[in-house]
Amino acid sequence: MSVESHESGKNSIVSVYPDRIERVKARSMASLSRANQETEVIPIRQVSSVQVKKSGFRTDVAVYAAGNDIVFRCSHNQAQKLKNVIQRLILDADMAQPQAAPVQDDAEQIRKLAELGNQGILSEDEFQAKKKQILGI
Repeated sequence: MSVESHESGKNSIVSVYPDRIERVKARSMASLSRANQETEVIPIRQVSSVQVKKSGFRTDVAVYAAGNDIVFRCSHNQAQKLKNVIQRLILDADMAQPQAAPVQDDAEQIRKLAELGNQGILSEDEFQAKKKQILGI
């Protein structure tokens, strides 16, 4: 998704990709260089939230990310669509993060090892070595 953002007298193009948000301010007409004046990339995994706020004839879309915040100004309709797309990507990125395995306490792990020893699966030496490893001895 791409929208045109009106910022402090210069328009920029904001493009949203599955893994990042890019803002590119084109060079001014008076510039001798053909290079864009400003380019900014925000990885979606760093975006913590997005907010929409009406501001006169335009709507501000504020993207809050680790290290910086950026505000885009676009039409009301585009702002809402932009917010929805970014929120969906944030949630999708959160769902893709592996969840931490539940932590077992040391006593529970040793109990399970003792059970394996009682069943003849672990020898006494193996049990003692693993027990020391668990306890950090």
